[in-house]
Amino acid sequence: MIYIVYIVGTWLLMGTWAGAEGKQKGDSYWKWFAAGALFGPIGVFFAYHAGATCAVCKGKVNPQATICRHCRSPLVLDPLPSNFSITGMLLIAVTIGATIAFGAWVYSLPVNP
Repeated sequence: MIYIVYIVGTWLLMGTWAGAEGKQKGDSYWKWFAAGALFGPIGVFFAYHAGATCAVCKGKVNPQATICRHCRSPLVLDPLPSNFSITGMLLIAVTIGATIAFGAWVYSLPVNP
């Protein structure tokens, strides 16, 4: 029974991670949270590789683009490379640390026959 809690907790952490990645790219936090919580690492992968959105028309654009292809407004350039995410790296570290700590706690519990 406790292993179910461990699995659900891990998948909720993945949902949180995917939601933060999606929100950073200008998309809905809850949409990506649901994708991460339902599909786990697959949802996180797609949230991490999701395209950027235009601040003016909210259309999907290539992260390397300088002009929106929908409304032709200039896009703000990110000073960091498009595949670098401080929030993503922090969430990776927190997710791994929380998973290891929770797993160690579950493993240390006494087994009742």
